Amino acid sequence: MPGTTAGRPVIWMLVAVLLLVLIGPGNAVPARSEPGMVCGGTMEQPGIYALREDGSRLRRILSYGWDPAVSPDGGRIAFAARRDGFTELYLMKANGTHVRRITEGRGIHANLAPAWSPDGRRIAFQAIHGRGIGQSDVWILTIATGELERFTEAKAFDGTPDWSPDGTRIAFSSERGWAPDSEGNWDVWVKDLATGALTRITRNLAGDGDPAWSPDGSAIAFASDRGADRRSRIWLKELGGRAMPLTRAGGASQPDWSPAGTKIVFVRGGSLLVLELGDGVAVIARETADRVYASPSWRVV
Repeated sequence: MPGTTAGRPVIWMLVAVLLLVLIGPGNAVPARSEPGMVCGGTMEQPGIYALREDGSRLRRILSYGWDPAVSPDGGRIAFAARRDGFTELYLMKANGTHVRRITEGRGIHANLAPAWSPDGRRIAFQAIHGRGIGQSDVWILTIATGELERFTEAKAFDGTPDWSPDGTRIAFSSERGWAPDSEGNWDVWVKDLATGALTRITRNLAGDGDPAWSPDGSAIAFASDRGADRRSRIWLKELGGRAMPLTRAGGASQPDWSPAGTKIVFVRGGSLLVLELGDGVAVIARETADRVYASPSWRVV
């Protein structure tokens, strides 16, 4: 037909323009976020760092702070820092900008160890208060309003909270001993937010702590110094089941799960290691003379 060949470039051009309008930059499929994590330094060697899950692209995003926790959407990081003489919780964007303080202990409390609720609206944290050694409890902060709720209150130390994936419970370490409100050894406990019911997850004369819920909510990883050498290792407790060790070498603590639930990152000394369940352990960030790593928080960042 006359004009058919000449008209094809025009038609294809119109089709291309139409596709650009329909798809466009705003409707394009976003690039996939890389699995990764953040970690902190310590009070003595502070700093907030980000890295890929294989240890690559390690970079410092903040020169101060520790105990970082990434929000469920990966956009914000809560962390502890000592500025103006007080240890408080701060919030910033994941790139280290827009830092703001979110607690006001004013020296009465030392606020640390933040843990996000699954909906990203609240943060559970550890508040150390009182004279001398003092007392430690778990509190909950509603970010939008600044409202504070005291979550635990015992004559002992409670701390290192971790929110269950369904948002209904919080696991925490407690020095309540063999009976509530009595000082003794550390164990892992769980408290229901709706009913206030307390469940003791571990019961051992050794020190159990640093609980971390598995992504499906069926188990809790924790650190324990069970064993003849009394060196801390990573253990796993399926709810309703028995506890079993996951690592062999001592000195391990502060576990956190990968989003897929197939790996656990933890700290040994000042280095970060990753345990692939059913496989082995690999060092992904090794401590140096001027840099240590602690409190890993594994999210898509």
